[in-house]
Amino acid sequence: MCRQIKNEIEIMSEKIKVKRLGVGTGEGQTIEILNRNKVIEIIEDIDNELVVRKAWKAFNKGFKNGYAVLNLETGEIESLSLGNGETDQAIDYNYILLYEFDMNFDIGDMELRDEEGNLLEDDNEIEGMIEEILFEDNIIDGKKITIQLNEWYK
Repeated sequence: MCRQIKNEIEIMSEKIKVKRLGVGTGEGQTIEILNRNKVIEIIEDIDNELVVRKAWKAFNKGFKNGYAVLNLETGEIESLSLGNGETDQAIDYNYILLYEFDMNFDIGDMELRDEEGNLLEDDNEIEGMIEEILFEDNIIDGKKITIQLNEWYK
C-alpha cells in the first residue's frame, strides 16, 4: 500500500497545472503538463533522427509545414502539420516545437508521395536528405526551446 501511494505522489509531482497557451478555442483551459525539469530531461535525451522523421511525416510541400513537437502532457514526440494561420490555434495546443520543415522547403524534383498519395518515408533520396540534415543541421535550437519553455513555465 505504501509503495502505491509513493508511486502516485511521484507521478503527480512530475506534472503541474497551467493555463493552455494559444489563440484557439482551448486557450486558457487548465491542463496538466510535465514539470519543466522533466521536459528538459526529455529534450536532453532526444533522438534527433526521430525528431527529423516526425517533422518530415507532417510536411506537405507548398501546403503545410511539418513539425516535430514535444507533447507537454505525455512527453511524447509527435508530428504536427499546420498551414498558414494555423499555428497555435489547435484546440489541444499542448506542445513545444522542436523542428520544422517549412512548406516551402526546397526538395528539388524529389517525389514525396506515391501514386496513392501516401508519403514516401524510406525512399533512397529521402533517406539521403535526412542523413544530410542530421549531419549538417543543429536539430534542436536551444534558444527557441528556452523561449517556449519560458512561455509555458512562467
